[in-house]
Amino acid sequence: MLMIIQGFESRYEEIMREPSIRQRDGQLRELMIEMEMIFKIPMLKNTTWEKENPG
Repeated sequence: MLMIIQGFESRYEEIMREPSIRQRDGQLRELMIEMEMIFKIPMLKNTTWEKENPG
């Protein structure tokens, strides 16, 4: 799991070096979608999910 998180962190850092805001936004969107699928957490606030998965 740690390797997965480190991979996401590396990709995030690489994305943030992208000078084009449009490109960066698209890459961040793709990264968030992938993280949402792998970790099974919603990208946006979801009160139903939060009630079913207390912290």
